[in-house]
Amino acid sequence: MQLLEDHLLQEELSLMELIAKLKKSLEEAPKGTLRISCSGKRVQYYYRPGKTKLRDSEQSKSEQNKTGQNKSGSGKSEQSKTGQNKSGLQKKEFHGNVIQDSDESGRNRSRSEAVTGKTHKLETCYTLYAIENMKSDHGVYIKKCDEKLAYDLAQRDYDAALLAVLERRLNYVQNLLEHCRKNETERIFDRLHPVRKEIVKPRIISDEEFAGKWSCVKYEGKVFSEGTAVMYTNRGERVRSKSEKIIADMLSQKNISYRYEAPVTLHGMGIVYPDFTILNVKRREEIYWEHLGMMDQKDYCERALRKIEIYQRNGIILGRKLIITYETSQHPLETQMVERNISEYCLKA
Repeated sequence: MQLLEDHLLQEELSLMELIAKLKKSLEEAPKGTLRISCSGKRVQYYYRPGKTKLRDSEQSKSEQNKTGQNKSGSGKSEQSKTGQNKSGLQKKEFHGNVIQDSDESGRNRSRSEAVTGKTHKLETCYTLYAIENMKSDHGVYIKKCDEKLAYDLAQRDYDAALLAVLERRLNYVQNLLEHCRKNETERIFDRLHPVRKEIVKPRIISDEEFAGKWSCVKYEGKVFSEGTAVMYTNRGERVRSKSEKIIADMLSQKNISYRYEAPVTLHGMGIVYPDFTILNVKRREEIYWEHLGMMDQKDYCERALRKIEIYQRNGIILGRKLIITYETSQHPLETQMVERNISEYCLKA
């Protein structure tokens, strides 16, 4: 369940970033609707400023209805001879690179025509119309020098359609996330009768129960030598410095489970005592935090660098499972850095 939630969180973030980008692009795009028609051997662009987009099929029906309103008599005879109506519309169907012209007898003549200039890819079986009357009220003709407007309008129509799909997908992902966060699978055991709880072994345990069991593990920490400063955290735990107290108190405030100076065995160094061993309960993973408090002392600095190298050789990689903070006598620990490290490494899934 946790892996599913992590995947959904990543998907939600990606969708939100893309949706924001599309919305910004649509705000900057020109207003209007693009129409594409074929006249002769070249593609022509028209646009309707500020109107709602019509699909090609709707445009075709509209123009066909206008064709059927022509007068009978001489108009019909003229139409049968020329294959065109008074509005100057001639039907052409694109099938890949092949254009089929339909005449009144119903016979189709297929021929390949090269379309000059840069054009958008036309899908199979799109029905287009050649508009010979450039002053038609169906749209404003886009000249060759203004061809970029056609590209921008086409991109705008695509972005608007994509935005609608992505917003529906984001809503679906967020609904799934809400369902995951309800922890219904974990609450099944919690709702059992106390007698049943004693004889049932839960397949999935809650984060709270997992953290509780982790915190109950007994260990022997590093011994305090004589002369060590006496410093206690808010929960009554002794630490070695004021900076360690700051870190421990912040972890406690955010209900993050940790162990102070719990022993860890590292190949190449033996047993070491990280300042803090922290549980990221969402990932069910341990993270180590070392605070280096005397980095202006040469010997201390060299030992610290060697220790970090040994950590990484044992698979405890800095920035993933190892947090390092440091200070000198002139540059004390910044609490903002402590908060940032806690949010980035100890709370995120």
